[in-house]
Amino acid sequence: MTLLTLHSLATWQPPLRAQDSLLGSALPGTYFHLFDAAGAASRPPTVRRGLSTLACPPYEVPVADPAGNVAQLACGAVDALLTGQAALKPRIGLALHAQCTLNQQILGSSCLRVVHEHLPQVARSFSVGQLGTAGLPVALRLAALQLADGAPAGLACLSASDKWIAPFFRRTPGVVTFGDAAAACLVGRGDGPGVARIEGLACVFEPPAADPWTATPETAREQLVRLATQAVQGLALPPGAAPWLAGDRCDAAVCRAVAQRTGLAPLDEPDAGPAWHAGSAEPLFAIARGVAAAARSGRPVELVVWTASSAGAAGALHVRCDPAAQAGGGAWRPAAPPTSPAPSTRSPS
Repeated sequence: MTLLTLHSLATWQPPLRAQDSLLGSALPGTYFHLFDAAGAASRPPTVRRGLSTLACPPYEVPVADPAGNVAQLACGAVDALLTGQAALKPRIGLALHAQCTLNQQILGSSCLRVVHEHLPQVARSFSVGQLGTAGLPVALRLAALQLADGAPAGLACLSASDKWIAPFFRRTPGVVTFGDAAAACLVGRGDGPGVARIEGLACVFEPPAADPWTATPETAREQLVRLATQAVQGLALPPGAAPWLAGDRCDAAVCRAVAQRTGLAPLDEPDAGPAWHAGSAEPLFAIARGVAAAARSGRPVELVVWTASSAGAAGALHVRCDPAAQAGGGAWRPAAPPTSPAPSTRSPS
């Protein structure tokens, strides 16, 4: 039975930019409060006050405009999501947002900003945080529960965005490299037309086995693999099911180990390009890749999408992607034009 139908999906990424620091973008005056006593537990203890770069060999990832915060990135994805969806917009009664990174505008709410900018009719909205980059499966679970109690025709708008700023690490060699990104989707109950259907969902939570800031690459990789494997096994796939595996774009060693332990073959992606992790939005990027694979083959594509975080949270989705998604079965919009969302002229929520 279908748990949720994705009626539309949009992903957003800024242009690729060369980086030569392990830390996120250096934005003067941002996150200075983290170096006060009250912020000591909320920042990497290995990064001292005033340090904004840690030199490393050059690499490329999507990097957002310095002026745009994570709330604006989310609004950019939701704007793309709702384009051409005038008939669906009035049915949206719930808004959820997931993010891992802090908002550089520390008093702002990304979820309320999305509602203020795009969904003024929504009365129920909340954010999912404190789960590292694995918040989206929880948001989907909450959407399924909320929609089960509401009108059958009701929809939920989910958004996710992250922007990596010093003193937080953008790159952990041998483990993961994060890019700034955002994504959004409209979900509803039932088996109606859409870009994809979520047939199963599992979440895993446990205290991290090691300090996320100081763990060795080997320890960090093992924790991610173990969490991801537990989440995938929690799906209880139907007998005979052989979905493709499409999860977090971590280091290749992590992805290989998850495939080996779960016994699932990785999704064939001929144009996968460089591996970078889209943060909280990564599961929606993975589903978008499944939709693209279905469109290429002309056949439905079954996926297991996994996501895991060093914070101790993980999730897995059993997803069926529709090959007709780009031909009227639903609306899927890949990455928007490579410009950051312009700062809003409205008051932030």
